[in-house]
Amino acid sequence: MAIREARTSDAHAIANVRVNSWKTGYSGILDESVLSALNIPDDEVTWTKYLSAQQVSQASLVVEEINPGTSAPGFSCLGPYRTLEPAAVQLSPEGTVGEIYAFYLHPDYWGSGIADELMTACIDRLRLDGWPLARLWVLTENARARRFYERHDWVVDGQSRELDLPGSPSEVRMTRHLH
Repeated sequence: MAIREARTSDAHAIANVRVNSWKTGYSGILDESVLSALNIPDDEVTWTKYLSAQQVSQASLVVEEINPGTSAPGFSCLGPYRTLEPAAVQLSPEGTVGEIYAFYLHPDYWGSGIADELMTACIDRLRLDGWPLARLWVLTENARARRFYERHDWVVDGQSRELDLPGSPSEVRMTRHLH
């Protein structure tokens, strides 16, 4: 297993991980209509566009299996912290606050230790990119993910937000010092 920069050719594998991890991990947390609408082909299109348009200050990491032709078990996206302004998303200035935008492992690999390796790679990359502090958002009711992040020194910092999804789920923000 290796962790490397994602390429547009990884969009199908990333979509497979995201759709399956959402359907398993968010069952009972997100409204079933949201989960049942997810599908790999549509998600693959989204990820192809995202990976093609990714800014220089952002990175997407993918866990690569040693066996050629097998699907990636996990991925993560990170970069400058995104603040939501009234008209658009604003990125934090260089050297201030980084963010893990996405962190997913296919459910078949949960408990395998791969997530720990991917988190280490994310933290290393955020440090390398010069971020002294990092943040991430996690569903408030996602106890499994919150325990995982806490084991990696992330702490809830008091910020929360409601998502514009059926059932109005909420997220809490977690923060971690990188130095």
